[in-house]
Amino acid sequence: MQRTIYDIDVDIANLNQAIKNHYEWSNKLLEISLFGGNFDRTLEGEHSHEHCDFGKWVDAVLIKYDFNENDLLRISDSHKKMHQSVRDIIAAIKINAFTHPQLKEYFHKQKNFLDAVDTYKSRLLASRSAYDALTELPIRSKLYSDFPRLQERCTRNDKDLYLIILDVDHFKTVNDGYGHNGGDAVLKGLANLLVANMRKYERCYRYGGEEFVILVESQRLDDIKKIIARLMVKIRNETFFYENSAINITVTSGVALVKEGGTLESIIELADKAMYYGKQHGRDVCMLNHNNEIGLFYK
Repeated sequence: MQRTIYDIDVDIANLNQAIKNHYEWSNKLLEISLFGGNFDRTLEGEHSHEHCDFGKWVDAVLIKYDFNENDLLRISDSHKKMHQSVRDIIAAIKINAFTHPQLKEYFHKQKNFLDAVDTYKSRLLASRSAYDALTELPIRSKLYSDFPRLQERCTRNDKDLYLIILDVDHFKTVNDGYGHNGGDAVLKGLANLLVANMRKYERCYRYGGEEFVILVESQRLDDIKKIIARLMVKIRNETFFYENSAINITVTSGVALVKEGGTLESIIELADKAMYYGKQHGRDVCMLNHNNEIGLFYK
């Protein structure tokens, strides 16, 4: 799903709360170990890692976002191993057989867990800086970092990856007629429309100026045509407002299939050629570039 700056801020806040919950869990473990008491299901039992608040957080995030699955799976795995170490300690405490090496093993497992959490948090913070202030869309640097991971996932899931480049028609006329603030209002409104219509396997980026890039994972070219049709119809029917003015726009786009081992630069060049062909032949169309042969895809 398409992440926004707001989503990232919420994710960071939820992660901070999950970390706080983990330290409270650790304090409970220490208190019961030193002064006695009952170890609850967040501390012992085969599935203790699923019952603690941190475990509930990481399971929920894994379901919500599969795009950062490697970072999250590392957290999940190290969290589970840390809980296993705690279960070993509790079992030893109950028979008065607790040893210093067991404690050191727990410290080691907890360090691996916290390192994984720190890595994920650092990447969240870094990804936040890769968003455009005006449109709140990820920018070109995020596109470049996302692209190889999406390629890998498509290969793994036997899907194709398509790139759509989309450009606002006659945008200079908008800027000349309504000023740059009016142009900014249109770009922000268009970005909001695109994000609102992104589905799970569709991601939108601000590539530069009035250009946007959309990456789509799909198994059928017909699905890409449906996506293009959905977006272009919505854009044609949308009215953007700046002060007391109503502004309507159209877009021209180009589509290309990412081939196995293909670079982002090469696929952008193909889609860009298709888009500019559309600009030169009437605008408000989508053109497909298939093996350097450009044809009408949707009008």
